[in-house]
Amino acid sequence: MRDKLLAAVNKYDAKQLRLSLKNRKRFYNVHALYMYLEGVNRACTAYADSEETISDDLAKRQALLGSFCGQLLDVCLAALGLDKSTDAEQRFSL
Repeated sequence: MRDKLLAAVNKYDAKQLRLSLKNRKRFYNVHALYMYLEGVNRACTAYADSEETISDDLAKRQALLGSFCGQLLDVCLAALGLDKSTDAEQRFSL
């Protein structure tokens, strides 16, 4: 799980950098990758601490909902082979 999420957030960050270089009005946060990596650590810790009574996919989904939001949440869900987040999940994540 950790390797897939690390690859996904690195790819997402690189895409954001490329987009900001194409359009100078677009802001790129140079500290964002650090925050994404902290989110990956939070999600992996939450997944490891999850109860064994729930399904594996649900545990992964809940761990990601507690660590990410927006487009990055959908990128991370896709990296783990899960469905995109719903509007309700986006409103109430984090």
